[in-house]
Amino acid sequence: MGHGIGSRDTGVFNEVAWHNLLKVKGDYFTKQYALDKDGGGLGWMVGCEDIRQSVIMPDGTNKVVIVPGYQMTVRLDLPLDDPFRYLAPVGARYVPIQNADAADMAEAIADASGACFASAFSMKNGRRVIFLLKLPDNIRALDDTLETYLMVCNAHDGSKVLEAVLTNVRVVCKNTYVMALQGADNVWRIRHTDNATNRIEEAKTVLGLVKNFNEKFGDVITDLAQKKVNDAFVDAYFKALFPVNPKGKFATRTLGIRQTVRDLYDGGQKGSDMDAIRGTRWGLVNAVAEYVDHKRTIRVTKGRDFAEARADSLLFGSGAALKRTAFNLAVNADELLQDVLVSN
Repeated sequence: MGHGIGSRDTGVFNEVAWHNLLKVKGDYFTKQYALDKDGGGLGWMVGCEDIRQSVIMPDGTNKVVIVPGYQMTVRLDLPLDDPFRYLAPVGARYVPIQNADAADMAEAIADASGACFASAFSMKNGRRVIFLLKLPDNIRALDDTLETYLMVCNAHDGSKVLEAVLTNVRVVCKNTYVMALQGADNVWRIRHTDNATNRIEEAKTVLGLVKNFNEKFGDVITDLAQKKVNDAFVDAYFKALFPVNPKGKFATRTLGIRQTVRDLYDGGQKGSDMDAIRGTRWGLVNAVAEYVDHKRTIRVTKGRDFAEARADSLLFGSGAALKRTAFNLAVNADELLQDVLVSN
């Protein structure tokens, strides 16, 4: 299965491997291929078991008791003695949504939209499972094109409900954007249902939200691509985004990051000669995105590898947060950086 994300993770990607995770199939694929053992290997199931704890009784004897109010989600494909079998403690009423159920919802969205399965993978040794759909409609900001992906995300640790997360990816460099707009979210809860007719209706609802969001997002990034900036603006933007305390412990490191991103903006990023990028606010946002996606140092904690840590950061963690901050700063610069704005 290629190198893994976590040691018990499985999955498959199309020809665009997201940050070198797992094996690449070379083409889009079906829901069944994502689940099959010889494909994405995501057909494993999740159950719940009692949590047992050893306690010392008043008479000094040792007794194993069931912890009330909680249970443990477990991977049923792994043996009892595998520590990765045990996923997370959850409430007593928690009922897991199986990977096959999430895949059914992803398939309903694909059928209703003409989308294709582009990637399907688990993370954190199965605690999170993602089915990534490539939607047929792109959005543009002048001469810059972004492809639209929808992540159907399922979690087996109680941290999330079944969700649809809109992600846009620049064609020229494959930088990822998981953005929200003021007054418009890009994450939607999916109502889980076993009924095929209801799944179709739910898919149509999600696709309507996606279309509405992308129309607004396209307008915003086109506006950013049309707004030229001068050196004073650029300096103020990066100082606000990467503030430095001269007496701080990491001042030198922060200045180094700022310079790295500035170099990307000044011509080092992919697509730097595009009208939408050269000397614009959208170019500033994309310089930060390229830094986050390809150059930023990622802390790897015990039990994870670099590829998983980077993907988690880009899609859900600090990397995604930094991109959102950069985007919002560019959008709201009229208020936040008003002293150095250049007129169009």
